[in-house]
Amino acid sequence: YYGMEVHGFNPCSVQCLEDYGCCCLGNINLTAFVVDEFSDKARIDWRNLEKALRYTTRFLDNVLDYNSDKHPLEEQRKASMWSRRIGVGFTGFADMLIKLNLKYDSPQSVKMVDKLFERIKNICYDESSNLAVEKGPAPAFVAEKHLSRPFVQRLEHSVKEKIAAQGIRNSCVLTVPPVGSGAILAGTTSGIEPIFALSYVRKSKSLTGAEFKVFHPLVQQYIKRFQLKNGEADLPNTFVTAHSIKPDFRVQMQGTIQRHIDSSISSTVNIAKEATVQDVKDIYVKAWKAGCKGITVYREGAREGILLTNEEAASQKGGSSKPHKF
Repeated sequence: YYGMEVHGFNPCSVQCLEDYGCCCLGNINLTAFVVDEFSDKARIDWRNLEKALRYTTRFLDNVLDYNSDKHPLEEQRKASMWSRRIGVGFTGFADMLIKLNLKYDSPQSVKMVDKLFERIKNICYDESSNLAVEKGPAPAFVAEKHLSRPFVQRLEHSVKEKIAAQGIRNSCVLTVPPVGSGAILAGTTSGIEPIFALSYVRKSKSLTGAEFKVFHPLVQQYIKRFQLKNGEADLPNTFVTAHSIKPDFRVQMQGTIQRHIDSSISSTVNIAKEATVQDVKDIYVKAWKAGCKGITVYREGAREGILLTNEEAASQKGGSSKPHKF
């Protein structure tokens, strides 16, 4: 999708924008790039994932040009053309891990994810440099300054040499938006979030205000494929949910991915309604120390929401209507 935000941060804090800067973002569904899923041979389909990464980089660069005369303000057009900022993003991350037989909150996942996004980073930067040859580098590009940045310094030597020789088309290339509605449409987990719940209650925003029990699509797929007699109870422990993952690990995972994302990451740490102010403070401090550019904390029951766990939905029906103290 294409969105625009003037000044400062994108609403989901995934883009640290210059004045009049715009968001030009698109997302790759990582869960679609696993072959031999759930088996001992499960692996990333790198041939097709690399193709998707290169195509997405090119596509978003084309979107900048397509929209250049559609900005409300001339300052916005100039900013988008000056930096040529794009955001190759991702969704379906947690479902991908499950298909690879990896538990989200495990050292093995962190190790694999570090290598995954390092390779993704280099592919996208390589393609943006290819575009610089074909169409010219971003007007804002200054080789000495760009190559001196810590993030660029961590690129593969061959990619840095290419950028030094021929420039880069886009001043920023990568991001991780929340991909909320897009993930629902694709039937997968959103952004780099874990599964929120194996099943949950969704409240309709329509006048009816009806409630619906929804099963996570991969849960349904797994139960049907392996004919689990006891349904959710027989799922392997790789089907870990957001509320069962320790906040410290969520910070560690986001910090690991942030090393390979030049813009920022939208990610929400879900914590229990009993959490204290100090608990929240600790998460933010640890995120800062881990190198995260931003992080969100949601305390269960903090607001009358659209998305509820089964437990919280039951407590709201049968419990007090008084707000929780925080």
